[in-house]
Amino acid sequence: MKCGGSRLKELIVPIVLSVQFAVIHLYCLLTYHTQVTDKDLLHFAYVGYTTMFLNSLVNFTSFGTDESFCELRLLLDYAQLTLALPCFTTEVWIANSVGANEVAVLHALFGLSAFFFYVLMEYKRQDLTDLALIISGLSSLLVGLIYANYFASGAALVYLVGYFFVKRKQTCGLEASGAYNYIMAANQIALEENQNGS
Repeated sequence: MKCGGSRLKELIVPIVLSVQFAVIHLYCLLTYHTQVTDKDLLHFAYVGYTTMFLNSLVNFTSFGTDESFCELRLLLDYAQLTLALPCFTTEVWIANSVGANEVAVLHALFGLSAFFFYVLMEYKRQDLTDLALIISGLSSLLVGLIYANYFASGAALVYLVGYFFVKRKQTCGLEASGAYNYIMAANQIALEENQNGS
C-alpha cells in the first residue's frame, strides 16, 4: 500500500507544480497585456511571456506515456531559454530609453540567432546560447542598476542563476527540474513587478 501511495505522490506533485507554473505565466501574460501595454501587441516582452506560458502548457504532455509531443517540448524549452531574457532585455532598454531602438533590438537578435540555429540545424550551440544570455543578462542587470530599476536587475540575476547553476547542469533538455521552474516563476514575478512599476 505504501508503494502505491508513493507512486501517486510522484504523479500528483509534478502535476500540481505544473498547474502553478501555468497559472503564474498566464497571470503575468494577461497582466502585461491589459495593464502595462494597454493591449498593444507590439512589444518584445510578449515573446518572452508567451514562450514561457506555452512551455508551461506543453509540459503537461510529459505526464502521459505517449512521447509524440517530445519534439515540441524540446523546441519550446529551448525557445524559452534563448528568447525570454533577450526579449525582456530589449523591452527594458526601450522602456528606459537607454539607447537607440536598433541597439536595443540586438539583444533579441542574439537570442533569435541561437533559436533559429537550433530550428534549422537541430543542434543546440552552447556558445550561442551562452552569448545571448550573458550579453542580455548583464545588460539588463546593469541598466536596471543604473536606472534604479531593481526588478529588472533582479529578474536578470534570477534568470542567469537559473540558467548557469540549474538548467545548464541538466544532462537532458527535458529533465524534470522543480528548482528551475521555481526560478523561472520568480523571474516572471520580478518582471511583472518591473512592468507594473514603470
